Amino acid sequence: MRNTIRRILREETLREQWFEEIGKQVAKGAIAKGALKGVDGRKDVDSLKARQSFWDWLRWHEGSPTKKGEPMLKAYKDSVGVWTIGYGHTGSEAYKGNTITKEKANALFIEDVNEAADCVKRFLTEWKEQKVAGAKLKVNEYEALISLVFNSGCQGVRESDFIQKIKHGKYDEGAEMIKSYKSSGLENRRKSEYDLFKNDKYVKD
Repeated sequence: MRNTIRRILREETLREQWFEEIGKQVAKGAIAKGALKGVDGRKDVDSLKARQSFWDWLRWHEGSPTKKGEPMLKAYKDSVGVWTIGYGHTGSEAYKGNTITKEKANALFIEDVNEAADCVKRFLTEWKEQKVAGAKLKVNEYEALISLVFNSGCQGVRESDFIQKIKHGKYDEGAEMIKSYKSSGLENRRKSEYDLFKNDKYVKD
């Protein structure tokens, strides 16, 4: 019994010394903070969840151009002539003359974001089964892909050149290609998505 106790105490001491040393290395920049969270901080699809800051950022981009973060309560035509309402919603509620409440706009937004997230998780699950390098993402990379799907559609993203780069673990190359993906009139939006994917920054143009 005494030998067991001594062994446990010794292991605890070594563990504490290890964490102390790692903390020193992180503090002076010798070890990146994300390095202790797995490979490059990337996670399996089942562990990915968008942060509240992402929801706020996407509301800012998808809502009113004059009252940032607020929804458009009256239907309007977007830059390519598609009827839209709320936070970028283009479903059955988006038609000429229609108005909705802020509560309805938020409900539609939640549905649309979850639908976009489901799209991303579906192809990440397929990649996981195929054992390809891109099956694991950082949370900010996952969020950027949700934004891209929300803005341009699930199928378009799945068939894009940039997503093929990401699929095979070429994250930096894929990130650069985001900036030019269906970017006509959306240059600032794509730059913001690039900054989120590449630098984990919520840029508001």
